[in-house]
Amino acid sequence: NNDKSSSLFAKAVIKFARHHHRLTAEPLENSKDGRAVSVSFEDFSEFCFAQVPMLHVAISSFATRTFFKQQDSQPQTMDGVTPLVVPPSSEELVPPYPIDENNMRIDTGRSGSALFETVSHFQSALFVVSLQSPSLNGGWRRLYTSSIDGLSFNRLARAVCGYQGPTVLLLQDGKGCIFGIYSSSGWKAANQHSGGDSSNFLFRLTPSFKVLSPKSGSDGHYQYLNLNGFSLPHGIGVGGDRCEVKNFRLFLPEEDLDQCRCRSNCTTFESGMLSVEAEEKVNSGEEPIFELVTVELWGVGGTTALVEAANSQKQARAIEDASIQRARKVDKAAFFENSFDREMFLGKTFNQSDGGRR
Repeated sequence: NNDKSSSLFAKAVIKFARHHHRLTAEPLENSKDGRAVSVSFEDFSEFCFAQVPMLHVAISSFATRTFFKQQDSQPQTMDGVTPLVVPPSSEELVPPYPIDENNMRIDTGRSGSALFETVSHFQSALFVVSLQSPSLNGGWRRLYTSSIDGLSFNRLARAVCGYQGPTVLLLQDGKGCIFGIYSSSGWKAANQHSGGDSSNFLFRLTPSFKVLSPKSGSDGHYQYLNLNGFSLPHGIGVGGDRCEVKNFRLFLPEEDLDQCRCRSNCTTFESGMLSVEAEEKVNSGEEPIFELVTVELWGVGGTTALVEAANSQKQARAIEDASIQRARKVDKAAFFENSFDREMFLGKTFNQSDGGRR
């Protein structure tokens, strides 16, 4: 209802403002405890432009839903009086919610997400994340969750490969900290950073909220996915000026998800630590390693983008499966025409059929 929506909206924006350092103005002279009690309009405008570009849409959607209840039919009015009808906005911002393969909204208890179902205030935090981009608005389609599909790099990689739409990768470390990656385009398997653009960003939802956008003049190392290359590390990563395990801003290694890495700075994104577990280890003089407890991949971008991305992935998988089947088949004619292979592997067979022995 409207009261619940109003409360959700207000709490989410206030929580975001309190946790973000850019919304801290100079304390007023009459503040007793030295804390800031006001923010200038210029600071707030700069903050919104840089950190919550979709806030104006959220405010207009909030006002429309709060003050103008939408009716399924035309309102009844007196003769000669023109009714006030507020058309639904095409830019209306809707907080993220899980959907099924038919783009139908489903209850969070059936979403297959351990995070949607169990983490307190998770959806409120996601709502604030959705203020970053219109692609994060509305329905999120589950592509992979470790709670349903099992914690496996290979299964995560299969969910990633061939999907050409924007995605959100959610991660939870051994300390319960939840953070993630928004990718504006699909992950492309390559031996170098590939994909994404300046609309990519990193974020943390709990225990505190932060958004880390690309730096001005970023090196463009937004996404990294390597599954087959021999000379470079196998895994999923972001940031960093070189394709080395210790150089990535965030890296999920193929061989061991208990040895994921997270740094607080790189040449691609703004500075700030994402994983609490990795941060505690750094403070103790250890390597910035964390255990990946939960991982989820969600397709976003709206109905059209979700359908197109799902279709592209189906086509990619069909091509891959056909290629595997072809590779499994042995060209017997070519095999028998090769005298060396015939002698090496089937020498006795041919000799016996010719009546000879060795």
